[in-house]
Amino acid sequence: MVVDAFLTGDWRVEPASNRIFRDGDSVRLEPRVMHLLCVLAREPGRIVSRADLIEEVWQASHVTDDAVSAAVYQLRRAFGDQPRTPRYLETVPKRGYRWLLPVDEVPAMPLASPSEATTARERRWVWATGAFLGGAIFIAVFLNTASDPAGAPMPQGPREAPPASVDGPAASRSPESRSSPAFADFRSAYVRGWYLLNQRDPMKLATAFEEFRQAIEIAPGDAGAHAGLASAYCIQADLGVAEIADAREGATRSLRRAWDIQSDRAEVLYARGLSRLIFDRNIPAATADLRAAIEADRTNPVFHIILAWAHAASGRRAKAVFSARRAVELDPTALTNYLDLARLLAYDHRLEESASVLDRALALEPMSAPAAAVQAWVLAHLGQDRASYRRFRRALTLRDTPARELAAYDAAWRASGLMGTLAYRADVARERAAAGAGSWLSSALLRARTGDGEGAIIDLERAVRAGDRAVPYVLDSPDFNGLRDDPRFTRIGRDVRPRP
Repeated sequence: MVVDAFLTGDWRVEPASNRIFRDGDSVRLEPRVMHLLCVLAREPGRIVSRADLIEEVWQASHVTDDAVSAAVYQLRRAFGDQPRTPRYLETVPKRGYRWLLPVDEVPAMPLASPSEATTARERRWVWATGAFLGGAIFIAVFLNTASDPAGAPMPQGPREAPPASVDGPAASRSPESRSSPAFADFRSAYVRGWYLLNQRDPMKLATAFEEFRQAIEIAPGDAGAHAGLASAYCIQADLGVAEIADAREGATRSLRRAWDIQSDRAEVLYARGLSRLIFDRNIPAATADLRAAIEADRTNPVFHIILAWAHAASGRRAKAVFSARRAVELDPTALTNYLDLARLLAYDHRLEESASVLDRALALEPMSAPAAAVQAWVLAHLGQDRASYRRFRRALTLRDTPARELAAYDAAWRASGLMGTLAYRADVARERAAAGAGSWLSSALLRARTGDGEGAIIDLERAVRAGDRAVPYVLDSPDFNGLRDDPRFTRIGRDVRPRP
């Protein structure tokens, strides 16, 4: 018998409405993700393999493990769970997944077939948690609530397919093959793969994998397609959608194949730089690869924006701004380029310029919550408290923050102004980090802003010990200006940043 609802942990789950409820708030799940939850919750504590999940949730349709990873990511995000310290959903390496908490009733299977359709507004908020590329950490700080999705999509990737051999398995055909139907299919898969990859949306990422694999099937000798697949594994790890070890293995395998085919290809050099940045944290080597990629193709904005953040991680603020400006020049329609440039200008103590860039960003997309959040951050540092809070609250409203949370922020604002809201958010951030559902770095940034230098240093040290990859990227944030003379802050910078 199909039940109307069941309880697990603090949550009430209603499969029929595709919603979960807690303390008066609700979160909508995509039908496929709800189906996944019901399969896992049917027998709490039992390991369910990826193959079994594909068979039951996707009805054995042509999907890969990456689709499962994307759905698991969305499920964890909805419950505020963390893969390293799971309370609800545990990954059992090489075996599958296990639901950890008991349920009061188990829904019968199968459920109704899930629809793939979601509204554009729902898709807009499938953001990455904890990603550091593209400066996503500041959206996390400004939208630091109990359901804190944070991450800005990277700009578009390669916009033209290379002159690949695509007429079957033969590795080298003449350029005439460009006119063949196979080349059209290859080009479509190749370009779409890069475009979807650089949206940094976990659900789109699964499709990007499929596009790159299709491109490789058509043209197995094309280095750019293998480099795209390697980059997808890197982004998968950065978004926290897959186990680091599994993503590293996939990236290494694909990158090795790409390198063997054409090591001087721009996309291959970019993929190696991305791998070194995400998996190895070798910023000097990554910087060298990204520069080499730009030498091979100076027109790709993605190469420039990732190089900008590599410079930021090394403390090279002026170079970071230069590279980010170049990305904006190459693609003036990408909102994320403006947001990255605005953050990096603020790092370089050029707040008025940063505010001007954000005006351009909001003219491009007035309903952007990320843009409103970054603008609120910059306005606060410019001393415009009231305008800052208005923009912050607009960002919360645009992302459908529950009324109860909005009321708590408003109460803190009325009681103590902007400092009151910062203090409230700092407390929430610390509680979430302590529970394994948030970032110690977010708490450190907020505590530094409130003048709690001691608390900020403590939480920053905790972030370093936890291996937070975002730390070197944000040390030049104006949030930390009050800590510049603290020898402990200096030591942290020396420990996490590459030496010249």
